[in-house]
Amino acid sequence: MAYNEFKLTRTTPSQLKGVQESYYYETDLETIDQVLAAGYFTGFPCSDDCETIVTVNAFDGWVMIHPNGDGGESDIVELLSLNPEQQKTLSHFRFNPETDKLEADRPIETTLNSFFLGDVHKISSGGENVFFTNLDSNVDYFPMWGGVKDQEVPENQDATGIITPSARVYSNNLLTLEIYGPAAASGSVPYARAAAVLANQSIYGQRTIVEETILETDHLFYEVYAGTDESGILAYEQSITGESLSPGESLVWWFDHPVEGREGTAIYSTMKKAASQDGERTVLNVRESSVVPGAHYVDVYFRLFEDKNLEYISPFLYETGMDFSVDATGTTIILSDQSTGDALINYPVNTIKAVQEDVGIRVILDDGDKIYINQLDIAQTYIDGTLVTQTLATAVNELNALFQNTGTSSGEVPNITSTLAISLVEGQTLNYELTDDYGTEYEWDTSAVSGVFVTSDNRRKIIGGSGLAAGTYNIPVKAINYNGEDSETIVLTVSTPPFANTKSVQFNNLDYLGANAALLDGILGRSGNGSGSGDAWTIAFWFKPTTNSSGQTIFYFGDNDTTNSGHINVRFLGANDNLRLQYGSNNNFIRFQSATSSLTPNQWHHIVISYDGGTTGASSSDMADYYSRFKVFIDGSNVISAGTWSHNNFGYTGGIDADNLRVGRYASGNYLKDNTKVDELAIWGSDQSANISDIYNSGTPFDLSNLTTGPTHWWRMGDGDTYPNLQDSGSAANCVFVMYNMTSADIVSDVP
Repeated sequence: MAYNEFKLTRTTPSQLKGVQESYYYETDLETIDQVLAAGYFTGFPCSDDCETIVTVNAFDGWVMIHPNGDGGESDIVELLSLNPEQQKTLSHFRFNPETDKLEADRPIETTLNSFFLGDVHKISSGGENVFFTNLDSNVDYFPMWGGVKDQEVPENQDATGIITPSARVYSNNLLTLEIYGPAAASGSVPYARAAAVLANQSIYGQRTIVEETILETDHLFYEVYAGTDESGILAYEQSITGESLSPGESLVWWFDHPVEGREGTAIYSTMKKAASQDGERTVLNVRESSVVPGAHYVDVYFRLFEDKNLEYISPFLYETGMDFSVDATGTTIILSDQSTGDALINYPVNTIKAVQEDVGIRVILDDGDKIYINQLDIAQTYIDGTLVTQTLATAVNELNALFQNTGTSSGEVPNITSTLAISLVEGQTLNYELTDDYGTEYEWDTSAVSGVFVTSDNRRKIIGGSGLAAGTYNIPVKAINYNGEDSETIVLTVSTPPFANTKSVQFNNLDYLGANAALLDGILGRSGNGSGSGDAWTIAFWFKPTTNSSGQTIFYFGDNDTTNSGHINVRFLGANDNLRLQYGSNNNFIRFQSATSSLTPNQWHHIVISYDGGTTGASSSDMADYYSRFKVFIDGSNVISAGTWSHNNFGYTGGIDADNLRVGRYASGNYLKDNTKVDELAIWGSDQSANISDIYNSGTPFDLSNLTTGPTHWWRMGDGDTYPNLQDSGSAANCVFVMYNMTSADIVSDVP
């Protein structure tokens, strides 16, 4: 009969959740009655013969113990038994009292970051590496590696089946790189994406911008898989809690230990959130990249690394003579005994070099980290059986020409063959590798290009630069060998991204935009009854209404005193799905309303309103002239003839003061409702009605600055903006709208 372990917990009625005593019993008794009958309640307020004086009531996994006869205290006893799966798990473990050890008869698998040796050390997987963390100093140590490939595979049974012992060497300084370019002004995407490792990288942490609320009690998880999705091997996992963040705030995450990957390795990374450590995980929404649509913004903190072979101590370290030659293929340097001609060892071309050492010649590995021959006597040094020139400097050049297989000491100097012109778009990441002939060493000057790095494992390669602004940058570079150098300048041209309309602003209830109206006084304001073209203007924008039936202000400029003073009011009338323009005060005005249903809810419409700057009121007989000062276009078509005009007190003759400039709100109230959206708002200080075809562009948003007359003020409504400010992209570029009662989530990806 299987054994069960029972936990019996005694409490008083007033402390049913406060454990006072706990007893563990191992028994083959399977029923509560059997447990009671066995007398396992010694220590409880009953006699040894508990079976005869207690009453047992079982409910919801609890047992109510009533002492019989005293009518007093009640005890609650919790009865928990191990399920079959737990019993099977424990059956594979055994405590050996002789060795004082816990023994298992099956392999044990732990999580990637959880093998602890007391409170002193921790062993963790870091993708490409394994780290041993000293928990006292919090230093992550790593081993030197060598290896033997699977010898069952025939291809691994030659020299290629041995991995030479190597040590990992890291770049000196911690680097940062926005992998997918700078953050967009807004936009929410899930943090989940497949990518290839850009270079040999050791990553220590990252920063992203969250686009959902994170409570202090929430648990966040970061997972990295080998491959292109979560079906791959889990290479790294970490969870944190205690963060309290609102949308738009940065989440800085430092890893428990480095996470490493080699260039080109396919990985899939994701960040998730759960209400508890064991709760259901959902992918976290974060800020979108401004360069790669659909990609999450992330700024990683990393070092570059390369693995350098650990050669055994050279057996020829103290040789004073050697004969050097190149094999018939021209790819291998042969080192032979100069007296016998016996070959001793081979090295690939371009892996060793000669340097002057006192009165002799030292032979070192090309990276300078290993001395192979400490000091050759020039009088005992040969090339193909011929003594080298007995001038030390010339002898060194002769050997290096051989080691590069360039033929003679006066051999070829390096020649850079790769293109010297590189083009990037703002936010893109540079990944450039120089090619050349005969070069053995490379020098870069990246001081003028912030965020551009030379990779440590490939000195011909530079990466980074995603934060560079548009412009031209010069990057000097040298390819060097023992015969000379080739110095060139790489010209990096960073251009602005091509026009893309990816964002708009949505409005709901009390949301609105406000700006400094005085900056538009010279365009939309006027001092009297229209002086002509100097008072002319044009307003254009994209608008997406909803089904809300309220009257809603789209655009408002002018005086605070709307009853008596002049202003411009463009309004959506939800009851009839049409547009209304009112010019003047509420006592004296000109008003136009487009035809009923001229604006379809939940569809984008392009609207242009122009004013030629002429008079707008005074005489009843001239009302037709006053009306003609204005033109209204919806989706490229003039809608004046289909609409209706009206006035109050024969129009408006006064000025327009620059008190307010708003989108989505009147002087008080009349807000845009239910996530109505506005995009690409532009204002000209002239009548552009003759250019409506160009401005509408067949219904495709485009770069308005390319027009013959570009707008003086132009708000992209999210593209290139950072909440809560909407920048002015017009020629004046000086009027910034501020988002009031809104969040970064109100910059959305719904566009015409």
